[in-house]
Amino acid sequence: MHQARYTLGGFTLIELIIAMVITSVLLMISLPAYQQQLVRARRALARAELQEVAMRQEQYFLDHRRYASSLRDLGYPDDPMVLDEQGNNLPDSEGGIYRIEMSMLNDVYTVTPRLTGPTPVTRVVAGSVSARWESRVSPAVAH
Repeated sequence: MHQARYTLGGFTLIELIIAMVITSVLLMISLPAYQQQLVRARRALARAELQEVAMRQEQYFLDHRRYASSLRDLGYPDDPMVLDEQGNNLPDSEGGIYRIEMSMLNDVYTVTPRLTGPTPVTRVVAGSVSARWESRVSPAVAH
């Protein structure tokens, strides 16, 4: 008697497991790098906005012989200001990634970016200022 052999095309279980292991390893390698790049981009956004506020403060000082006491005095629509991932100013009730606040004490202004989302940040270098960032608090720039 002659038996017919059927060959089916496809993958074996071992081949599928190996492909899943390779994919998992690649994901484990690339995901932390992606997250770090996302954190760096957000920090760059905050630094750029802090520099913009400082520049506006200096212009305000030249025009009025004193520093502005609020972000609204500098032409920002909200005080505090909330930024999204693209650097757009959002109404305070919406999410955003940074909440930028300005305070004034004895002719010294302090601008503070605070993380509003769950992104953990451990360290940042802002301009020439090196500071430790806690989970939701970032360094302030004082003038």
